[in-house]
Amino acid sequence: MEGNITLSEFQNALEAYGVSGESQHIDPSGESDYIRFEHRALFKLLALMKERSISTQDLFNSCDINRDGSLDVLELENHLGSLSAELKQKDIHAIHNFFDIDKNGSCSEGEFKNQVSKAMKLHELQRAKGVNSMFEVQEGDDEGD
Repeated sequence: MEGNITLSEFQNALEAYGVSGESQHIDPSGESDYIRFEHRALFKLLALMKERSISTQDLFNSCDINRDGSLDVLELENHLGSLSAELKQKDIHAIHNFFDIDKNGSCSEGEFKNQVSKAMKLHELQRAKGVNSMFEVQEGDDEGD
């Protein structure tokens, strides 16, 4: 074991802990080939929604356990964690971080819908660049979780 990591591994580790020099929201230009940890987690969620034919509204409603019109990270953990073993706790926290635009600890229905729409656009940009599936690109990424 060398004790060295690549730049990509370092960036992924920083982002897993919420430390990043990049913008916290999607760059609509899609110029970078670097796929952020947060985006990989979002793509897992989008794949789950597509696979199970879950609409954005249905997902929000099913996650909003206390029916207060906003989602905290515990509500996302409770619901998304039960939907798929593919979504690890770190994925759900990254998803919540992306959805919580104003960083107040909860995600309103408007923030949720807006950010799901942005995630779908980003996913389409990545697919257009030839990245067909985040699972293929990052296969084995979650070993040991």
